[in-house]
Amino acid sequence: MKYLDGAKPTIEKLQELADYLNTTTDYLLYGSEESRSYEIENNNGNQFVKLPDGQFLMTMPIVSVEAQAGFLDFYGDVEYLAEMPKHSMVVDEVHRGHYIAFVVAGDSMDNYTPESFMAGDIVSTRESQRINWTDKLRIKDFPYWVIYTI
Repeated sequence: MKYLDGAKPTIEKLQELADYLNTTTDYLLYGSEESRSYEIENNNGNQFVKLPDGQFLMTMPIVSVEAQAGFLDFYGDVEYLAEMPKHSMVVDEVHRGHYIAFVVAGDSMDNYTPESFMAGDIVSTRESQRINWTDKLRIKDFPYWVIYTI
């Protein structure tokens, strides 16, 4: 309420508010539309919002534990994917791949190390084209795998 009474926020508070609203401090101070973030969608339906620091917030469908068993029946259905809950993560650039997140179920990804994925964790995945795995699995380039078959 103190800001409504005329108090001015610190630059740190102003930046925190801009980050929360996904805009810039210039937009908050001057109302310039050019300062606002913009959205991009790749050819696979993943959405990217440019953040004030130059990074992007990438949004992808998330397959909940309850949906995992029947997910492959609808994998190619664009409308089904659009209606799924979403998961977002910050990335350095707009990516061209097809990204989907999964909620880990059970202990199949627990190798008893700190790098394990535990039940309830969210794993962001990218579809790997057949050319990347016909001769061999490229585990040096892609050390972690979530494999689902159609």
